Amino acid sequence: MQQQMQQHQLGFPVIADPEQALYALYGVEASWLGFLRGAMQVKKYNEAKALGFAGGAMDGNKARLPADFLLDEQLTVARTFYGQRIDEHLPIGELKQWLEGGQVGKMQLGLEH
Repeated sequence: MQQQMQQHQLGFPVIADPEQALYALYGVEASWLGFLRGAMQVKKYNEAKALGFAGGAMDGNKARLPADFLLDEQLTVARTFYGQRIDEHLPIGELKQWLEGGQVGKMQLGLEH
């Protein structure tokens, strides 16, 4: 995941959780129905693949639903998004708004200390 994130130069840190400790802490669920519903979104998958976001090997529970968290300058969770299908993430427009609000610089400063 980190290699893919570096390739796209996102400009903000991404924290992977291969041991799924954060998943457990924040109550991220698994759902085979959510997996199947998301897996049927072939158009979304093809669009993401065309942009260079190809799926890769998955760690842990294959039916784990995605969850996105935005952290403020104190590294406090300021926004959560819990997907109901494996293809659902925080809407890109909301992420862009967060980035334009200057939160990224504050987040990076917080992570450097």
